[in-house]
Amino acid sequence: MQIAIIGSGNVAWHLALALEKNGISIRYLYGRNAEQVGKLAEILPHTKVSKNTDFSQEDLDFILIAVSDNAIDDVVAQIKRKPQTIMLHTSGSVSIDVFAGNNYGVFYPLQTFSKKRAIDFSVLPVCVEADSENTLLRIKNLATKMTKVVYEVNSQDRRILHLSAVFASNFTNHLLALSRDLLQPIELPFSILQPLLLETIEKAFAAEHPKQVQTGPAIRRDTQTIEKHLQILENKEFIQKIYQLLSESIQRS
Repeated sequence: MQIAIIGSGNVAWHLALALEKNGISIRYLYGRNAEQVGKLAEILPHTKVSKNTDFSQEDLDFILIAVSDNAIDDVVAQIKRKPQTIMLHTSGSVSIDVFAGNNYGVFYPLQTFSKKRAIDFSVLPVCVEADSENTLLRIKNLATKMTKVVYEVNSQDRRILHLSAVFASNFTNHLLALSRDLLQPIELPFSILQPLLLETIEKAFAAEHPKQVQTGPAIRRDTQTIEKHLQILENKEFIQKIYQLLSESIQRS
């Protein structure tokens, strides 16, 4: 397989490394951040940095678009390719309808990516979608070279999945950031919360539904403890509102 990747962020970085590791050649890289593209190209032995998105003379199997969601429209409009080259974007929230013509699809790896964190792609879910059965088979063939977990998910369901992932990952991480900030004045390490958090996650996935293993003052309707917590947050009005809203949500579930 011969692939071009457009993008210079975390997703492009991890996809390029994972593809190369599984014997798939990254022939070209293109991105607005020339420095980051150059750094990635340096560690990919057979990769060239492209000066533009004109691949009309190249025999590529795929062009992977790994850019921010609001840039996908513009990037798609700029790409030139041979008819048999499949264009893919990697977004969880952008519809497949951003493409036109034929031979296009979606390759959405469901994970949070940071350049300094290694990712095991062999167990990472990849959600795929395509404009035709033939294209879908080719995309699945690409995905199964990297992971054992491939789902066919249409654009509407993928949006819901992406929303679910925002709650599960992004919002959870933000709550952890708030937790760390609350600990800072009393000089206790953030790591003190790690065993608690790991047990919470393990219980949630072991249960039939996470709400069945919900604990804490909100589910117990422990108004005295809740009031004490709100008093601690009286000078942090916005965080206090978050606490109240989440407590109400737990009690309504």
